[in-house]
Amino acid sequence: MAKMIPAVISPSVKSPAERKIYEWFKTDPVTKDWVVFHSLGIENHQTVVFGEIDFLVCASELGVFALEVKGGRIARKDGVWVYTDKYGVEHEKVRGPFEQASEGMFSIKEELKNRSESKSVQNALCGYGVMFPDIVYDNSDIDISQEEIFDKRDGQFVGKFIKRLADYNKNKFMQKKVFVVYPSEEDINNIVNVLRKDFDKALPLSTKIEYSENNLITLTEEQYRCIDGLASNKRCLISGGAGTGKTVLAIKNAKESVAAGKKLGFFCYNLLLEKELRRHFENAELKPVYVGSLTDYCEQLVKKHRLFDFSTITDVPEFYKKKLPEYALDAITLEGVKFDKIILDEAQDLMTPEYLLVIDSLLSGGLKKGEWYFFGDFDYQTIYNCGITDNRTVEMLEEEAGFATFRLTRNCRNTPNIQQEMNEIAGVNAETLLKDKNTPEVRYIQFLDADNEAELLTEELKKLIVAGIKPSEITILSAFRRDKCVVDKVKKYKIDPAGIESNNITYSTIQGFKGLENTVIILCDIMTYNKPDLMYVAMSRARSMLIILESEYACDYRKKK
Repeated sequence: MAKMIPAVISPSVKSPAERKIYEWFKTDPVTKDWVVFHSLGIENHQTVVFGEIDFLVCASELGVFALEVKGGRIARKDGVWVYTDKYGVEHEKVRGPFEQASEGMFSIKEELKNRSESKSVQNALCGYGVMFPDIVYDNSDIDISQEEIFDKRDGQFVGKFIKRLADYNKNKFMQKKVFVVYPSEEDINNIVNVLRKDFDKALPLSTKIEYSENNLITLTEEQYRCIDGLASNKRCLISGGAGTGKTVLAIKNAKESVAAGKKLGFFCYNLLLEKELRRHFENAELKPVYVGSLTDYCEQLVKKHRLFDFSTITDVPEFYKKKLPEYALDAITLEGVKFDKIILDEAQDLMTPEYLLVIDSLLSGGLKKGEWYFFGDFDYQTIYNCGITDNRTVEMLEEEAGFATFRLTRNCRNTPNIQQEMNEIAGVNAETLLKDKNTPEVRYIQFLDADNEAELLTEELKKLIVAGIKPSEITILSAFRRDKCVVDKVKKYKIDPAGIESNNITYSTIQGFKGLENTVIILCDIMTYNKPDLMYVAMSRARSMLIILESEYACDYRKKK
């Protein structure tokens, strides 16, 4: 069984031929330990940079092979290729499939030479072929060998075809006395590491999602190892600090799970993050059964079955911490709902005994035997869960089930300057992957009183906009609600609540913006720095620029730390 990248073929891939061949590569015993890339990733658009390669096979002791797939009827008239789809519609192309496959192969060959120092990788045997799974292709083209063709006569034996393709290329290069290397397992691993970043990408978590090639991000080696580990384990706890890509990986895995036909519940804690997550699942084919806040989901079930009158709540925090999970358990029993798999983002805010019981009830097989992935920052972002640590979380889960653990350590979001200030103020010890120090320094601006702070904030907003920063790229955060925050005194600029579609500056409480990010973050109303976990959450939301409006007392406190 080959290792497929991506691990699941997207429902957006409409070609029956590609879908068949994907499954054949995945299940053919001959392909065991091979790596097969498919050019259409789970993010709904082509991510591979190497032209139009449909499949790329990397097999030790054989080589690297670019494959073009053509389903349906094929014809060539006066040098023009004509493809007839399942609806009987003809499509003409001047460039033929063999030319496409050949160009893809040479593109791959060039990349290996340019991006690897290993001679065995640079000289690895490369070849190409074309696959016609729906027809018998027996045209006697002068420049095409039948050995390079897979058609209906080959059945489902894709592994056998690749071996035939390898032998053909081996003999061809020997006759031409061209030096090539038949890659070892280590060589194949190196080749995969070189190419994977171009095939297996993800969409970033940002406040505005645009489905374009430019917005795809390359994952880190650490994140790739985590992805591979998730594929091998049904139950996983993934921990990591702010900016290490937990939510990006959670979204990616959620789409793969839905594509694999799983009835998925994708839960988080924060209502603003809920809105952002849902925007990543606008494609109905990849949308989980439920995506959003776990507490909101519980509340909906309780209201549906009229188990509690929410207008009678007197102690809101206590109700949502203790009582809501109790009522939710009764509602779940009445509803009879079960998920095949549960993904929990912001797990550090939901890992309490009460909500673990809720998850156990929602999941087919429960926590002990069911399939679940929990993503969280149990070291620095435990502002809602009474300080439950990473170790305590593991202990609680170990009482219920066996699972694998993965840790993400590399901050991919914040600049070195922002990370350095977080380390000092929040007392963390982390580093960022971003090495360019020619980024804006964190600016501290001292205010005298509320009116003075409003003036300073207005002035900073003007500077940013004049400098070309889009208003939508600016978010103001405070520990206080808007009516108690300096933002309420700013009249010159329109400031919208975060989480809505807006081209304006946005505002949120620090607590409400957990899990989100923006290009520029302005922290206001900072009266002290004696809550390092809250400051860590606030500061880590900034991707490029961080401005902090602080009181005189807070300034003195910071300088003495």
